[in-house]
Amino acid sequence: MEYYNLDEAKPLIIRRFKSNTNASISAMFRTLINHPKFKVFGDYPIISLIVGEMKTLRIPVDKDKLIYALRQSEELKGKSGVVEDLLK
Repeated sequence: MEYYNLDEAKPLIIRRFKSNTNASISAMFRTLINHPKFKVFGDYPIISLIVGEMKTLRIPVDKDKLIYALRQSEELKGKSGVVEDLLK
């Protein structure tokens, strides 16, 4: 039996945003959501992890880029309050 953990995604996120602080949130989201290990978690935990790591790295989260990334998600597209919840 194999266990999945989102902690394995953190180094990928950190590496991407340390090398380019203007990296696309939506590209990082698509990379992780298409990875078989991370696909099982759903969209909100992945987006939340990306935003959380950006805050840890003190990279400002652009609201428009976040909205664009959320439009890539079938689960989160059109959900009200998600952007405000993530930006807290």
